[in-house]
Amino acid sequence: MLYQFVVGDLNRPLGTGWQDDVSDDLLREDITACTHRDAAQRLPSAVELAERIESLGRRRMNRAALANVEATYVEAQHVAAERASRARAIQAIMVVVLICTIVIAIISFAYASHWSRRIESARYEAKLERDRAERAEATRQLKEQVAPIMAKHVARQVATEARQYLVRSDAALTDYSLALRLAEVAYQLESDNTEYWCIKGMAQYRLGRYQEARETLRASESAQFDRFFVSQPLNVVFLAMTNHQLGFTQEAHRLFERARDLMQRDPWQTDADSQAVLHEAEAMFASKESASP
Repeated sequence: MLYQFVVGDLNRPLGTGWQDDVSDDLLREDITACTHRDAAQRLPSAVELAERIESLGRRRMNRAALANVEATYVEAQHVAAERASRARAIQAIMVVVLICTIVIAIISFAYASHWSRRIESARYEAKLERDRAERAEATRQLKEQVAPIMAKHVARQVATEARQYLVRSDAALTDYSLALRLAEVAYQLESDNTEYWCIKGMAQYRLGRYQEARETLRASESAQFDRFFVSQPLNVVFLAMTNHQLGFTQEAHRLFERARDLMQRDPWQTDADSQAVLHEAEAMFASKESASP
């Protein structure tokens, strides 16, 4: 009968699918409770049904409140789930960021270490290059300092050897030729040494190249006097003999007398080679004077 009142048709029987005709959930529950096939679950009396219908408004409010509570609970669960999901996402992002940071830090450290080694290697190479350049410069400066000393030493040695041949009047022409080459070497090594000019002129005289010898010896004599205000006795005596050979008699005698005066002074007075050349010149001039009428 409750079903028929609800649907508004007192003649409609309660058949299969009747639930579709009742839209109210509470009324459907009440009709089901009245018609349940299990007597133990069926409403025991019409009084209880009447109480349920009478409290239908309150029940609807309770059901709505319960629905709201359930909806709120579901919403809270949904929000909590979303928050948890966001928290997990944030945590995952933080983990990824942390991992990326660690990877970047490792790569940066490796990159910095690599370039640090490269820079250190470049600095070391630069230091080696500076050291090599400094050693090369020191070697160059040493060579520049030593070269003139060595050149003077070699020039002195070859000039001394040449002089040993030239103070003798009985040496072979080959010895005189060698002496001329040695004198030229000494002159090239130390061209400002007037003694080597003198030795070159002596060699030219011994080889019979009197005109060349005269020019060389005069240049040597002029340079010697300009620099030291004194003549070199060997230069003067050979210049005297050269002028004598060329027929410049008066100049030859003047130079010879000057050479004899110089040879009486130290150290040439005790120098055997210088005295030997002076005796050679004395013999030459003495023979010429005895041969003249």
